[in-house]
Amino acid sequence: MAIEIIESVKEDPLDYKNIFMVSLEVRLQFMTNIAEDANYTVTIVYRKFAVDTDGDVHYLPKTDMIIIEDYLPKALEKAAEGDPDLLNALGAIQAAIAKIISEERNLTLEVV
Repeated sequence: MAIEIIESVKEDPLDYKNIFMVSLEVRLQFMTNIAEDANYTVTIVYRKFAVDTDGDVHYLPKTDMIIIEDYLPKALEKAAEGDPDLLNALGAIQAAIAKIISEERNLTLEVV
């Protein structure tokens, strides 16, 4: 699966318009009561890369990092403004985790 920058800026003879995700971390702070709102921190580390005419991949030397603390309140706020993408992304990540655990541990799971 590839992520491509739509409006990339050519930085060399090569066009570094692709994103290579180095890591994705979704960290949930332990809750002491189920009534508490979940507190997620999302961290993404990525690097841009280009593909030359021979099909060789060239990575920029620098990685970039995005950290979003208190992800859920921010996602809910955006959703209330009519942009549900961040909230949907969290739901998709949870569904993917449930599927992986289900497959690897032979469990029947449901995201609630």
